[in-house]
Amino acid sequence: MRRLLCLWALAASTTALAAGPLPPEVIRAARLAAEATKRLKADGGALWGRPVTAPWLFVRGDEMYSNYDAHTPALTPVRDHALPEGVPLWSAPLPAGLSASNTAIEWQQYRWAMVILPLPAADQDALRLLIHEAFHVWQPTVLHLESFNETGPGSDLLDQPEGRVWLRLEMLALQEALSAENPDDAALARPLLFRARRLQAATPQERDRERLLELAEGCAEYTGWALSGGTRPDLVRALADAPKNPTLVRSFPYATGPAYGELLQRRDKSWRFRTAQTPDLAKLLALTLEPISAAWAQAALEGSAARDAVDAKAQREGAAYQLDAVRKDEEKRWAARKKQLADLKARFVDGPTLRIRPAELRLTFDYRASVPLGDAGTVLAAVGWKTDAGADLSAPSGALVSPDWKEVRVPLEKGVRFPPGALTGKGHYKGKGWTLTLPEGWVMSAEGTSFVASPPAGK
Repeated sequence: MRRLLCLWALAASTTALAAGPLPPEVIRAARLAAEATKRLKADGGALWGRPVTAPWLFVRGDEMYSNYDAHTPALTPVRDHALPEGVPLWSAPLPAGLSASNTAIEWQQYRWAMVILPLPAADQDALRLLIHEAFHVWQPTVLHLESFNETGPGSDLLDQPEGRVWLRLEMLALQEALSAENPDDAALARPLLFRARRLQAATPQERDRERLLELAEGCAEYTGWALSGGTRPDLVRALADAPKNPTLVRSFPYATGPAYGELLQRRDKSWRFRTAQTPDLAKLLALTLEPISAAWAQAALEGSAARDAVDAKAQREGAAYQLDAVRKDEEKRWAARKKQLADLKARFVDGPTLRIRPAELRLTFDYRASVPLGDAGTVLAAVGWKTDAGADLSAPSGALVSPDWKEVRVPLEKGVRFPPGALTGKGHYKGKGWTLTLPEGWVMSAEGTSFVASPPAGK
């Protein structure tokens, strides 16, 4: 009888810990998290100088699942017979102040890699994503990067022909170098030449943005590629597919970063430990060339080489990569793009908008579709914003973030007005392509044909 009571108690406990069968994508995520952890442990710190693992938080709707026991009552153990043997899992409701995103977050005194489910269909792609996001968890300890503004002056360069033409040629030259068994100095110098030509049109802020973004996201993607069993043909395909993204403004490092990483790995296996002294993947590659070529490449990348000489050489060598055809293709794209930009400017800049100005702006968005609008800021796709106090913006059709990241705005239909003053209760608002909830105490005020939402003073 005592044994039966114990078995009944165990069954009751198990039932309490698993409200229903786990969704297949959660079970798969738990399995792949275990495999990713195994690969990180097997690396033993060879890649970045320290052995690492990472706790993942998988988000499915309003529920989170973790592979790591943080010893907090916020996480509940999950029991499910479908989980692979020896693969643990915990769950928790998605906290009110957390927006679901593929990123590193701070929660319950731990730093986690958050990943939205479902994972990519192919296991290798899913493992690459998991390890990429895990890299961001320990990134501050292995990459000491300066802060940079993702939407600062000049960030529209890679949405325009002048930037895209030379970036596409750089990607073509990277494909050629990766496809060669032993690329010579000339093959490695070509992508650097095309990059140097592109940077002639870049503002100092854009130079820094591209360089630091490529280190942050490119090294994460390189790590994911290297530890998930990626091949050089995988990198070649990624470079070939990159221009198909709606924009290259923020998506380019996911292709160029691991490509430079692999070329560097062939020349200097310690390159990852030189990023503190030389925080620039292109310059690190330039340093592996023979002295005369290395000096010229560095000067060209820094902008201290003669501009005319860099341009003439890029034009000449670009002919082998169908420069004229690429330029015509980009001019055709730009004609259509200008119409899209005019529409976005009419909606987010010239027309009435609701402008949210919180004390701190932390957004989630789709990095593949950022559209800069000059000094007005950048339209980000699939925007999410939440606070612990209950503010919640969902803008699947996009929102404009100011260059200083102090304001996010969504379009209003003509004639829509809001009573001025502090909210006496929760405010719920809806427009074309967005919904917004604001907590009690937020203040609405008019600004021309637009309205501004601000938090209570001191919050």
